[in-house]
Amino acid sequence: MTSTALTITSDAHAERVTVHLAGEVDISNADLLRNTLLQHLRNGHTTVTVDMTGLTFIDCAGLSALMRARNDAHDHGGSIHLDGVVQHSVVRIMHLTGIRRAFPPPGAETIRY
Repeated sequence: MTSTALTITSDAHAERVTVHLAGEVDISNADLLRNTLLQHLRNGHTTVTVDMTGLTFIDCAGLSALMRARNDAHDHGGSIHLDGVVQHSVVRIMHLTGIRRAFPPPGAETIRY
């Protein structure tokens, strides 16, 4: 399977890290996204903000990677927040699936399910 172009960069500050996504997340690279988020949690960053400003597409595998990382974070006392959800295709899939409700905005208290 050919991997879709995804760029992941991070800015870490104490217990917080911002993970910047650019490009597309799909089945070919969703595991990379999840593993990156989990690695930050393992490294002691308890609050992870995913900046999706540069994200142009995300499919169900990408949404699943975000949810699985979110659940793992909650299990270990951490949190994952989404920021910069602005691209129409990304906004639409998050609205249609209802997944946006599972991620509080940065700075908001985490909702436990």
